[in-house]
Amino acid sequence: MKKTLGRYATPRAVLVIALVLLALVVYQDKLACSTAFVCYGVETTERYYSDATYTTVVGKCVENECKGTYVCSGIQTEFVQTNTRGMLCNRCDIMCGGCWPGQ
Repeated sequence: MKKTLGRYATPRAVLVIALVLLALVVYQDKLACSTAFVCYGVETTERYYSDATYTTVVGKCVENECKGTYVCSGIQTEFVQTNTRGMLCNRCDIMCGGCWPGQ
């Protein structure tokens, strides 16, 4: 029995190793993101108002550290209120190093 087991153990081991390597090559982009660490980022929102009464919003800017974006709309004035909040970034966001193409 030992002779038979030794005879087939090597080809089976080679086949298993080859299949594991093939799976790693095929799914490497998926593994890259699923094993990425969790990141913490900040989102800052600036609301711009028409005057010192702070009643009419005329513009807005949002900076998202996780995505690496800063987007504005409307008019920026000297009358601004800023709101900052912490957030967990998606594991594929820029702050976490991004993901490989295809994600």
